[in-house]
Amino acid sequence: PVRLSADALDEQVEYGAKDSMWFDVKKRQLHLYGQAYVKYTSIDLKAGYILLDYEKNEVSAEPFPDESGELTELPVFKDGDQEFTAGKLRYNFRSQKGIIYEARTKQQDLYVLGQKAKFVSKASADTLAKAQNTIYNQNALITTCDHPEPHFGIRTKKLKVIPDKLVITGFSNVEIGGIPTPRILPF
Repeated sequence: PVRLSADALDEQVEYGAKDSMWFDVKKRQLHLYGQAYVKYTSIDLKAGYILLDYEKNEVSAEPFPDESGELTELPVFKDGDQEFTAGKLRYNFRSQKGIIYEARTKQQDLYVLGQKAKFVSKASADTLAKAQNTIYNQNALITTCDHPEPHFGIRTKKLKVIPDKLVITGFSNVEIGGIPTPRILPF
């Protein structure tokens, strides 16, 4: 009989890359370069570079420089219906928590941009129900502008998003062209 470690993941991890991949046996890490992807249960991650750490049950992703040196292939993280783009991210399969830098997600007609965000995924006991994901943002901007550098929005220091349910924020102010206005909005 084959013995599995108590730290082993419950499901199989599917991965690949277009450019190259190599496995560091000593550190138990897999490096994926160029159109890299990792799929695990309902999680689908794509990026220019992905590091899959089997020792920590963790995955990290970031863009990868192209021939001209420009960073391309920003990480795109999907968990069920929830999807966001990031400048860089790290996610732990065991704890189902992640840290996202420069997070960008769309909630109905609003774009939520966070400088640093914590992502918590909670699988539902009912297999037909959706997972209850929660995103905690620091220094977030809520806007309807789809431009990469939004022209306007509502800036808040702390923001909690439960997709398709609610958005909770503290004191916020209107920001136009990257300049905060003295208008404070109590939410």
